[in-house]
Amino acid sequence: MARFEELQIAIIEAATNYLELHNLQVLTEQFTLDRESNISLFLPNQETQHLLSAEVSYVFDAFQTGFSFVEDMTEDKDVDTTIEIDFTIKFPVLRDYPNIMDLYNELADILEDIEATLIIKEHIDMDGSYKLYEFTYSYEIDFIEDMDSELLDVIFDELKKLMTVVYEKTKRYIDYSWYNSDE
Repeated sequence: MARFEELQIAIIEAATNYLELHNLQVLTEQFTLDRESNISLFLPNQETQHLLSAEVSYVFDAFQTGFSFVEDMTEDKDVDTTIEIDFTIKFPVLRDYPNIMDLYNELADILEDIEATLIIKEHIDMDGSYKLYEFTYSYEIDFIEDMDSELLDVIFDELKKLMTVVYEKTKRYIDYSWYNSDE
């Protein structure tokens, strides 16, 4: 069984082939000893004003963590070897973006058979209200059988394509709204 760290290294290596690593956190739950990895990624050469990021996370429960240290795993052991890798693309701050559902549909079409969700968070500040958008989806992989670099490359190439679409569709709008807010 692959260890938590081996899976983390494989994911980071695949991710950095396509995106820039910004932050990596590993959290261990105090009582259950579940381990969670959170990886923050950006598009390469992204201008800071168009801050678009992706969060990639997965959890090893305590049972999986314990068995990942056993070298001689036989097939008769009843251990769940599937991991759900969650992806969240955090859009740049947009005020009154005109066609967010069109953008969501375009992203969902790229994923084909993967179920995706658009999360909308409304914030209120002195300039009025605005919404923050997050596009989420997940893959469930068996990290014993599917732990190959080709699958991870496909997953992160797809993530880069999704982020590029968001960047291209929102860049002009953000430029326009920022320059008009100064007038």
